[in-house]
Amino acid sequence: MDPKENNVVTQLDYEGSPLSYKVKKTVLVKEFEVNELSDHVKSPMPGTVVKVFCKQGDQVKAGTPLASIESMKMEYIIKATHDLTVSKVDIVPGQFVNMK
Repeated sequence: MDPKENNVVTQLDYEGSPLSYKVKKTVLVKEFEVNELSDHVKSPMPGTVVKVFCKQGDQVKAGTPLASIESMKMEYIIKATHDLTVSKVDIVPGQFVNMK
């Protein structure tokens, strides 16, 4: 293992011998669905928009992913609560959103 790689951490054990550990970046994903019918989507917590899965005019079915928000190293997938036509999309990837 090359210690110059971004995913390698070198530590010393109790006897002073170097040990290399390979660390993988992981992101936890949680699907988030509001249990009430609503005419707009709310973020479950403050975070950064990772991806927007829909655009204005799209017709989506209940359970379809609309957007993903990353917060505290966890990714939340926000889904449609019912069949609908998307009338407006006010977010873009990289944008910070608050709980609304």
